[in-house]
Amino acid sequence: MDICEIVRKLIGSIEPRGDSQIDEKHYENLIEHSYLVSDLVESLIFVSRYKDSYESSVSKLGKRAYTELMELKDCLNQIED
Repeated sequence: MDICEIVRKLIGSIEPRGDSQIDEKHYENLIEHSYLVSDLVESLIFVSRYKDSYESSVSKLGKRAYTELMELKDCLNQIED
């Protein structure tokens, strides 16, 4: 079991079901899911600021965070209105 599976089990399903009682609980789960994603993205943004550090180990972390953010940006740009 990986970390994503663990988080999904902890938060619960966010998939719409068409049943108002179930969907209400899934809506609450979706809000928790969103808080987690926002917090994780903020962490990546913070670390990405170190991508140009003169210290190679610090720079390595910053570059990886920056790369992940750019990949996330590309994914988000695929969303249609």
